[in-house]
Amino acid sequence: VGSVRMCIRDRYRTHLTAGEYRDAMAGLVDHYRDIWGAEIPFYWAQLTRYNRDESQVREGQRLALDRISSKKNAGLISLMDLYGEYEGGTGSCREDIHPHQKKEAAERFLRYAKRDVYGEPGIAVSGPVYQSMKTAGNKIELSFACTGNLSVMPKERYADKVTDRLIQQNGLDAAAPQEFEVAGADGVFVKAQAEIQGNRVLVWSDQVSNPVAARYAWGAYPEMPNLTDSSGLPALAFTTEKIK
Repeated sequence: VGSVRMCIRDRYRTHLTAGEYRDAMAGLVDHYRDIWGAEIPFYWAQLTRYNRDESQVREGQRLALDRISSKKNAGLISLMDLYGEYEGGTGSCREDIHPHQKKEAAERFLRYAKRDVYGEPGIAVSGPVYQSMKTAGNKIELSFACTGNLSVMPKERYADKVTDRLIQQNGLDAAAPQEFEVAGADGVFVKAQAEIQGNRVLVWSDQVSNPVAARYAWGAYPEMPNLTDSSGLPALAFTTEKIK
């Protein structure tokens, strides 16, 4: 158990893969519940954007939710929209793995407490969560568990000054879903176009005629992670690749 706790907090020395982090996180949750009760509430946050690529950890955090013994009173929040700057100050996620937007993170955890601990009805606890994929010609159809229909988050929610400049310089469309990628059998991911259809997103690229995998908000600092739903909460980062 001590080794599991060490793996969870000592990511920078152990360099865990998504599968290793998944198993370590799930083992930690199950062990604590063995001690304090199987239904003790346990929630965690997917790492926010940062100047170091933590995609493997984020994916491990997402997959751990399905690996734990009981999903009751357990949940995961996304912080992919946080950028850390406020009132002209510092604390940008680009430089600080612990962003200064603590209020937003706390309020998202509070949603789970209201629903699970206090029994308040009608509480949306998460933004879109990837469920499944299927191929349709040269496109991949991604299905999500979501509140209402999928939508695009306002730029002001995720863009700092650097993002604003990149959007303007590169002519990026803030009204379209961004940060999707697709890959063919060679496993090379390229930027994809995306179209929302209810609780699904179609993704494709002219560079990949037969896509087999897709991912969202991958990499160190995705500039425009703008997928949301009627809850207004950000989608979790994910890949459709099979993790051993």
